Amino acid sequence: MSKAEVTLEQLPKPKIAEGIFICTHPLNLLDVMFSNKVISYDVVNMPPVSLIQNIQMRG
Repeated sequence: MSKAEVTLEQLPKPKIAEGIFICTHPLNLLDVMFSNKVISYDVVNMPPVSLIQNIQMRG
């Protein structure tokens, strides 16, 4: 049996702000919250559901 050292690191607190931002990760359009308004995006065809990326949204 071998041993390993485990170290824990505190994660930074999430930033909460409103305004226009860009999400570069592919998302299913149904996963975007209704409180965010999608301004522009690129479509990635991936059957059975197309994804969107490079999303500019306000929220």
